[in-house]
Amino acid sequence: FDSIQGNFIKRNGLVTVPSAHADFFYIAKGLKKVGVGGGDCDESITLYEVPLNRIEEWLEEQQKRDIWLDPRLYVGIYFLKKWNQIQ
Repeated sequence: FDSIQGNFIKRNGLVTVPSAHADFFYIAKGLKKVGVGGGDCDESITLYEVPLNRIEEWLEEQQKRDIWLDPRLYVGIYFLKKWNQIQ
């Protein structure tokens, strides 16, 4: 995805293991899909597009299917909901 506008929300301050990367959270607006996603040739990432008003239901579905989700997803959802409350 590419976006017209992005707002910096939070830098992940929780580091549990030494890492060469940091997590940054942004709210992106005016999204335009520019590819299928899935990471690079060394990754196997499944991309899900879920409307925010359906996210709780989708999370429950994944849990019932025993699908493991990256914890950063929950952090991102938290900040997205918080951002939408102040907009």
